[in-house]
Amino acid sequence: MKGAKDIGRAMIAATNELYIQRKDWAEERSGKQLQFKASIGSGKATYHQSDGTNRIKIIYGIEMIQDKLCPEHARTWLTYKELAEFGFCIKDQISPLKLYTHTVLHEFGHLVQVILGARYSRSVHNKEFYQILKKAYRNNVDKQVEAKILASIDNQWLVEKICEPLVMGPLTQRREVRLNQTVRFDFEGIEIVGIVRKKNPKTCVVESASCGIYRSFNFRYESLRVQKIFL
Repeated sequence: MKGAKDIGRAMIAATNELYIQRKDWAEERSGKQLQFKASIGSGKATYHQSDGTNRIKIIYGIEMIQDKLCPEHARTWLTYKELAEFGFCIKDQISPLKLYTHTVLHEFGHLVQVILGARYSRSVHNKEFYQILKKAYRNNVDKQVEAKILASIDNQWLVEKICEPLVMGPLTQRREVRLNQTVRFDFEGIEIVGIVRKKNPKTCVVESASCGIYRSFNFRYESLRVQKIFL
């Protein structure tokens, strides 16, 4: 959890830097003094929110940050798909750092979208939004965000970890997992070894002592790495 919080604080630092550089433009364009805050949320939810007054916030979910350290979880996020599909990053070079950088640009892009009046009812990820995102990459804003994130993390091991490209293996299916089978999975950027104790329709319970304490984890099957078997 600590590593994820360190990453979250670095993302906030990068977001604040973007906002400070654009504060005068945003207030002039909106015609009001704005109150901006970026913070870490407790779950997966990651979003930009403007309440119609002068308050704007961006939330980075702690579980989202953890997810993007794990290949199987990372590829379920829209930000991963955007990086690959729009050519912002070569697919086999996508790293957690690239995902965190793109997440900052994505959420800040929504802020710019709202200021420009280009966010409409039932039209959030629209043509105007992706024009904003593409312009940020053309202007090398991604390089600025990357540099700020790295400069804001003191833990060298964590820096090296988030710079490593994610290796995407095939997704594990329920039929490939057996009770009492040894499996491996990523938790907060660390590989954990555990034993499958219960199988549910979409998830399974895995017990492990890899974290220094004996505990249970509830994971989706596609998050596990197992020796492939076919029954």
